[in-house]
Amino acid sequence: SETMMHLHRCLGSSLLLLAVASAQQQNDHSYDYNSFNQRTYGLDISFPITTPHVSSNYDYLPHNNPQYASPSHPNYVAVPEEFKRMALQRLGDRQYFYDHFMEGCRHHYAAHADYCDETEEERIDMNLRQPPSMTNYTELGFAKVNAPKKVFAALQ
Repeated sequence: SETMMHLHRCLGSSLLLLAVASAQQQNDHSYDYNSFNQRTYGLDISFPITTPHVSSNYDYLPHNNPQYASPSHPNYVAVPEEFKRMALQRLGDRQYFYDHFMEGCRHHYAAHADYCDETEEERIDMNLRQPPSMTNYTELGFAKVNAPKKVFAALQ
């Protein structure tokens, strides 16, 4: 339907702006920087990319305090199981932002509110499915193809 296509365009394009190409590092207090010398962060931090929830492994939690990282430290706090594979959340309560975003979608498309959840589920599924299928592309997304034989010969 036209409503569903509009919704899909809105949700999809919003996430392209929010996604950051960065390796996810669990419980690491160092930062990665992009070519503009800006701090970057992993997936599911600012907005859900691979799960329906953002990280809740806040940097202020006791197990994330680098002072107590050593098991021999008297105030050592082991990383709880639920956070062991969860990226460090440095941006605050982004789950609230996401929940508010989804409620706004459901309110706007009240007659078809379930489309919001269906579209989100499809978007997340595609985010998990699509990257492995992208072969023969450069880091920027250009297709890698063989040059025509005449062109290749002229270059040699």
